[in-house]
Parts: sequence; structure tokens; C-alpha cells
Amino acid sequence: LLGDGKGLSAKVGQFMTMDGEDRELRETLCAAIEPMPFGQVKDVLREAYGAPYDTIFKSLDKKGRPASLGQVHFGTLLDGRDIAVKIRYPDIAKSVEAELLLMGFLTKVGTVARWGFNLDGYRDVFWRKFSEELDYSLEMRNQQRYCGMIPPLREVVVPEVIAEYSKPNILVQRLEEGISVDEAEKRSPSERQSMGRAMLRHY
Repeated sequence: LLGDGKGLSAKVGQFMTMDGEDRELRETLCAAIEPMPFGQVKDVLREAYGAPYDTIFKSLDKKGRPASLGQVHFGTLLDGRDIAVKIRYPDIAKSVEAELLLMGFLTKVGTVARWGFNLDGYRDVFWRKFSEELDYSLEMRNQQRYCGMIPPLREVVVPEVIAEYSKPNILVQRLEEGISVDEAEKRSPSERQSMGRAMLRHY
């Protein structure tokens, strides 16, 4: 149910399934989030670039990997660079804002109103954080800054942002191979210790 709604409800679902023992629930949540159809993806890209998507990308996966606020497509630029393209869902900001307004309204009626519990502060913090997460230009700048800070740690790879093709609703970055945390947990003790040491140095 949470995955079916995208936006705020899907984000809540992600928070609820962050623990290791929630893997099955997390997979159920991810499977419930319907990806944006590729026809709509092409429309979003055309509006952002003012030209058909194939004038920028040599190839782009037809099926995206959906999340709460957007989805990712793997592909290749015309110059041959392998990339990951993060595309924000159209009108998702309005949807989240409406959900947060409803959250504030619900505290004024029924049993919750009698409890006197005020969610306004929570709603405002949610909206500020969502506004930051919805702005891919901010994410791009943060990632570029992160790339500049990380070189002393040779084990850590931060994907390079392709700034000339990134927009407030589109983030294009080099595709870097890796493994999931779930897969890392299954590695040998020595490999896990090595990854743990790298993470500690990073922090």
C-alpha cells in the first residue's frame, strides 16, 4: 500500500524497512512502486533538453528502477560513457506538498485533535528535507563537493556527475559498478572486515 502511493508514503515505507531483517518487506515495497512508462520518460527528457532524448543518449534502458521520488535508467551517452540517469517524477513535489498539508489537517480532527498532538513542526521538517531531495541541482553540487573531498580514500568511489546534461529534475552521472549491502553481508569475514575498515576511515 505504501509503495503504491509513491512520494511521502513510499518514503515512509523505505524508513520502515531499513533494518536487515526487513529484507522481504523491502523487496515487497520496491515491487509495489510502479515505474514511470518510458513514453512519459521521453516526454520529461524532451522538455528538459528541448530535443529528443536520442540526441543526448546513445542508449537508455526502457524500464526504470523506481523509488519514492524518481527512478533511475542506465544507458550510454553519444560519446560512449556509461551512465545512470535519475529522473524525478513529474508533479511529485505537488503530490508531496498535498500529503504534508493533509498530515497537518489530520491533527485538527477526531481523536488526534483531542490528544492535542501538533504535527506542524514534523511537517515543516519533512517539507524542508523533501524540498532538498527533490532538487537534483542541489544533489549535483553536493556530489561534486563530495567528489572533491574523497580522493585521499582510495577505496571509496563517488560517481562523477555529468553536469552539462543534469537539470533540476534530472541527474546524470557515470555508472560505477558495485554490490549491495545485502550482498556485502554474505562475503567472507576478511572481506567484511576490509569493507568495515574502509567505512570507518571514510567516516
